[in-house]
Amino acid sequence: VMIAYMGYVAGARNDGAISFDKTITLTRLFDFELAPWAQDLIDKQDEAVQSAEVEGLIYFTSSIALFSKFVVQAFPSHTMGAMTFPFIMRQLEPLTGISVIGALRDKMDVMRDSGVIAAGWTTAISSYILDAGLVGAAAMLFLQGLYSGRQWYRSCQTSAFNDRLIAVLCILGAAYMPLIPVTSETNLLLLWAYCIYGRRATAVRAKSRLRSGVIE
Repeated sequence: VMIAYMGYVAGARNDGAISFDKTITLTRLFDFELAPWAQDLIDKQDEAVQSAEVEGLIYFTSSIALFSKFVVQAFPSHTMGAMTFPFIMRQLEPLTGISVIGALRDKMDVMRDSGVIAAGWTTAISSYILDAGLVGAAAMLFLQGLYSGRQWYRSCQTSAFNDRLIAVLCILGAAYMPLIPVTSETNLLLLWAYCIYGRRATAVRAKSRLRSGVIE
């Protein structure tokens, strides 16, 4: 279903009734302009070929300064988890004194002052940097990689539903971290917590049944 949906979006993204033409959007965003002779060559081709060529030229020749701007930006202070785990930090706000809303406002101010569009800031990696700085973000990525590898190995060994689902969540996290703030998605966080609880509860029940002699 997801593949079909993504295929539909890819095919319909240039439909004016649904969205702005992607090529036009990219051309304006990156202030892209070809020499007259090159533009004449492209204009003589099929519309789909034109779109593919212009997109390719923009992607390979334009500097996307979004994330590089973010890395060198100076931040007022680290948000200590407010960006990565907003649901948890909202519950702990009376104890920590760290305001999730305040952290988001600070992020918006820095984004506005940097002079770039906001897309490069809304990633899980940038949330790590906001929360813990560059060194802390590197450490968090390293630990996440170790955890994901361990869970994948465990899911292959046990074939248990909870372990398989945790492995899938780890894969989702790795795949979408550079694109969206996947680590701050409450539904994924709660699903992961339920899987951990379910795995623990299953193990406890199995031990109880062994002790009672129900199974050998």
